[in-house]
Amino acid sequence: MTDDYLTAAHLLVPQVENAIRYRHQAEGKSTTKPNRQGFDEEKDLGDLLWDPFTRKVLGTDLCFDLTGLLTHRFGYNMRNFLAHGLLRTEDFQTVPTIYFWWLCLHICYLMAVNPPTEPEAA
Repeated sequence: MTDDYLTAAHLLVPQVENAIRYRHQAEGKSTTKPNRQGFDEEKDLGDLLWDPFTRKVLGTDLCFDLTGLLTHRFGYNMRNFLAHGLLRTEDFQTVPTIYFWWLCLHICYLMAVNPPTEPEAA
C-alpha cells in the first residue's frame, strides 16, 4: 500500500500460486498430474490457471489476466522473469506490475466472499 511494487511482486507472485493450490486442496481437488514416467508431480501455475475449478472460483477473465501477466511467454511473463532475475528495478513500476498488485487485492476479496466449503463429515 506504499507504492513498493518491487517488494510486493517478490512476495505476491509465489503467494498467488500457493493460494490457488491451497484453495484446490481445501476443496479436495487434486493439484497433481502424472508426468511422462507415470509419477505424480505438482501442477505448475499455468496448469492451475487452466484448471476448470480455478476458472469456476476466480472466473475465466481473471485466469486469463493472470496467465498473461505471470506465465505466458507472449504476455508479461512476470513469474518466470522474476524467478530468473531478469527484471530490472524500473520494471516494478510498470502498469503490468501495478495491475498484478491490484488483481491480488481482487483475489483476496473473491476468497473472502466465497470461502472454501467445509468438507462433509462421513
